[in-house]
Amino acid sequence: MCNCSSVLPGFVGKKGQLQFNYDPKKGKTITVVVSGCLNGGTSWEWTLRDAPECGKNNSSVYVPFAGKKVSKISISSTKGSSSEIIYTYDNSGTIATMKKGAYTYTYTFAGNNLTVKKGSEILYQCTLNNSGYISSVSNKGTTCTYNSNMYMTRCDYGSYYFTVKYDSKNNQSEVSTVVSGTSTQYYTYSNYENKTNIDLNAIVTNAFPYEAWFGEYGILSPFSLFGKRSPYLSNKDVYNNQHTFNISYTNTDGYPTKIVVTDNATVNNNGTTTYMITY
Repeated sequence: MCNCSSVLPGFVGKKGQLQFNYDPKKGKTITVVVSGCLNGGTSWEWTLRDAPECGKNNSSVYVPFAGKKVSKISISSTKGSSSEIIYTYDNSGTIATMKKGAYTYTYTFAGNNLTVKKGSEILYQCTLNNSGYISSVSNKGTTCTYNSNMYMTRCDYGSYYFTVKYDSKNNQSEVSTVVSGTSTQYYTYSNYENKTNIDLNAIVTNAFPYEAWFGEYGILSPFSLFGKRSPYLSNKDVYNNQHTFNISYTNTDGYPTKIVVTDNATVNNNGTTTYMITY
């Protein structure tokens, strides 16, 4: 109880604002207390601003990678094709939509769940572990296994499975696909850090072949949903012992503006693909 002209410490009097960092791990209830003034009226007008919204990405176990945000990737090939990928994010920096070709994909995070829609169609129903990584894709019969450091080591898809190995710097070095036989893809890495919010290795390499088996590629893998990402940008991708993709970067501070991928295959050569990146 005080006069409005002499506000007690810790209170906001007359017109002002109170701000604090919200940590849901410490509790998800925020209590606002208002008190009248001596010799004054009892009228309050207050607004909650820049706060987490219930049911939105803020309430999810998923934590987006905090690097500089990619807004668009323009792709062109010496084979004559061209396309664009456009990204939008919510206030927490979590992916909200991705427009890829003629389709728009929407991402809804809530608790340990992620739903991805392609237009109005539900494409993926994912369960996330408490570290925010995919443990299963229920509508695809898929489960993912991680080591104690949260790097993915195996992905089971129906009766097939994929094993993942890492080099001494925790970069993904091999992915072996076990179907009727075993096919292994190999990766080597540059000294450039993989610092953007989008995992560029997921865009320019075949580092996540298991996602292609789900039906589409590059819908989940760019957003660090399959465990911790490789910390460096890849400079070579050897695919099915037929294709060797060499990868070079412009503005190599971890935030490339241009990436060039050249296929050295003698059969079914994919030519050279250029990625122009806008932040």
